[in-house]
Amino acid sequence: MIVRTRAAASVAALFVVFSAACLAQEPAFMTNGSFEALHQVKVADDGKISNWTLGDPPQVPDNWSLNSAYPGNLEISEDRPQDGDRFVRITATPKTTAHLFQMCTGLEADRWYRVSLWARGGPVAAHFYEYCQSGIHGQTVIGATAGPKWRQFWAYYSPGRDDYNRSALAVYPAAGQSVDVDNVSIEALDLPELPKDTPTLTFETDFLRVGITTTGHLAELTDKESGTNHASSEVPFPVFSAMRSGMFLPAHSIAQEGDILRVQFLDPDVAASVRVTPRKSHIRFEVVGIEPDDVDELRIEFPVKRLATIGSAFNATYGDEFGLAMFGATVNARNLFSAQGNTCRLRGAGYREHGITGAAF
Repeated sequence: MIVRTRAAASVAALFVVFSAACLAQEPAFMTNGSFEALHQVKVADDGKISNWTLGDPPQVPDNWSLNSAYPGNLEISEDRPQDGDRFVRITATPKTTAHLFQMCTGLEADRWYRVSLWARGGPVAAHFYEYCQSGIHGQTVIGATAGPKWRQFWAYYSPGRDDYNRSALAVYPAAGQSVDVDNVSIEALDLPELPKDTPTLTFETDFLRVGITTTGHLAELTDKESGTNHASSEVPFPVFSAMRSGMFLPAHSIAQEGDILRVQFLDPDVAASVRVTPRKSHIRFEVVGIEPDDVDELRIEFPVKRLATIGSAFNATYGDEFGLAMFGATVNARNLFSAQGNTCRLRGAGYREHGITGAAF
């Protein structure tokens, strides 16, 4: 539920059935993800380059760069690679993570990509630096702990900002940790093209107007009295997402049939239906269907501009004249507030172990 200081509102989820999402056959968006090609570098008298410590001989994978602001130790190893002849072992200092990164080519705003890597050892993350006209932003798409055997991790990524120019992908362990990484790749998803002239799905109370695009992002959350749009454009979090087999799945498309919103996720097998009921001072939405049965979590969230006060205990941000909150309305609905920069993420979720169908907010 999204609330005015004297009102409330929120929005829901939806699905559009589409054919299986295959990976598009396109040129690679990054090269040397297997770390097979190397070049030797000259280190300083202290044995470092860009604040990094390298192995002997001092080598760096072709097309990859060392982030001097997040330095660590980089070793090229041939000790049981996942594939090929070698891999990289990245070790972070106790104070910070250690970023090995590569500039990507050809990524397009509002298009979806599948990012994958193999890892062994400790915690591993994959993070995109996004270079935009408004500055450098970022998205962390993979965060996991690999364990003693090679495991593949993958996730979806879409550059979602209007002023987007290009991206770089960084891989790194947690502070003070070490991780082996091999076979990093980015591939475009071949998804059905959505109509460009589809109107935004809009829901209104006496106080608030909420708009969600058919691609699943929050277009507006407007205080009708002042005309202020409180939707945040700082981070491109989807309004609807699901979790299946430990994998985060953003919504791909949304459609409305009467009071039911239908959400189709990037996994073509995953879909949800949510009933939306606007009332005088709030909007209620209730999950009426989720498929298949092994979906672990359905999440609904509204990225909004941070106001003067944060009320994390009740999933809210508010000022003297206007406030926003989201509340679970059933025992199988959970609040999941978080804040990042100038954005508050008003989130709620239902889980398979407690039953997702019937969860209401």
